[in-house]
Amino acid sequence: MTIEHKEVSNNEHQETFEKCKKAAEQGNAAAQRTLGVMYHEGIGIKQGYKEAFYWYIKVSRTRKC
Repeated sequence: MTIEHKEVSNNEHQETFEKCKKAAEQGNAAAQRTLGVMYHEGIGIKQGYKEAFYWYIKVSRTRKC
């Protein structure tokens, strides 16, 4: 059994980042978490631990954990 991996261009990552950022700013918890991961891993944008932490905290408050 083989697993095919789809190559994703940096442009696609940047588009995803922009969509997630807009949704995250409107309170979408899934988008907030995704944004945190993108910042943490440097996916589509420059890696930023402070920004990742901000979005992780934001999602935890949005979900009222």
